[in-house]
Amino acid sequence: MTRLKSQQALERQAEEFRRRLDALRDSVNIKGNASSALEEVVNAKENAARRTKQQMRELQERIDGLASIRSEIETEIDTLGLNEESRRVFESFEDICPKPKLWAVPR
Repeated sequence: MTRLKSQQALERQAEEFRRRLDALRDSVNIKGNASSALEEVVNAKENAARRTKQQMRELQERIDGLASIRSEIETEIDTLGLNEESRRVFESFEDICPKPKLWAVPR
């Protein structure tokens, strides 16, 4: 009878070890799944960050291009303003010192 109890006890102990082993395997699988899920989230966030940085670079290039165009327009405005001032100066100079009429024949 003790031999039967001993065998049953060993079987129970073996079954308990099997349950623990299965629990450990499940735990490892859960940890692996959680790790994979976290890696996917991190990868998705890194991809989103790369896309955002690319969009920021593109927007900065646009801003720089628009700033360049604005600068060119302002330079052209300044040039036109100087041309207008020069025209007025020359017109007023003609009022002060009129050009001699070269086509008239003196008598």
